[in-house]
Amino acid sequence: MDIAKILSDDRTSQAAIGVTGKVFSKLLPVFEKVYYKTKKKNPYRGGRPEKLRSMEEKLFFVLYYLKNYPTYDVMGMHFGFNRSSVYKRVQEYLKVLELS
Repeated sequence: MDIAKILSDDRTSQAAIGVTGKVFSKLLPVFEKVYYKTKKKNPYRGGRPEKLRSMEEKLFFVLYYLKNYPTYDVMGMHFGFNRSSVYKRVQEYLKVLELS
């Protein structure tokens, strides 16, 4: 999914995530600040690298979920996760979004 292309067109971004690209860019720094405050610090930094690497991808992911409310299986197909990983990330990012 080409996030930059979706955000560049207001009609497409509202259809995909429910907000315009301008609103998304205003929400992004707030989401990022809260994300890093709530993120647990792992001194060992082990595990697999995240598929949603940028904060823009994380915010887009959760807004896409809230706007379209797809099943976890469908979300996994769009973003390249299995359903249990989608569930974990949705729960994590929803908490961050609520605090933003």
